[in-house]
Amino acid sequence: MQSAKALLEKQHLQELELRWRDDDDEKFRVVRQWSPQLQLVSRKAEPENNYCLEDEMILQGLQPHHSVKKLVIAGFCGERLPDWIGNLSSLSSLEIRNCSGLRFDIAT
Repeated sequence: MQSAKALLEKQHLQELELRWRDDDDEKFRVVRQWSPQLQLVSRKAEPENNYCLEDEMILQGLQPHHSVKKLVIAGFCGERLPDWIGNLSSLSSLEIRNCSGLRFDIAT
């Protein structure tokens, strides 16, 4: 398994898609479209709360270089997006799909 920290070193990476998908209802995988041959995570299904919390920790560890221009997050079941999203200074497109567990706190 390659270290997720390697994403920080990818200075020329401009687009990144992080996808969670269900394989046979037993395994879940994070798939990187730019490098599909590198499997970051493979784990047995666990109770929903456990794997959603684990997904949050995994996504927090997948911080790309700040030069990323387009980021897609799909199928993520956690409640919170990672802190590093606010530090992507070149980000021009953020797409969030099928992330039904996300909670948004709206300041009044």
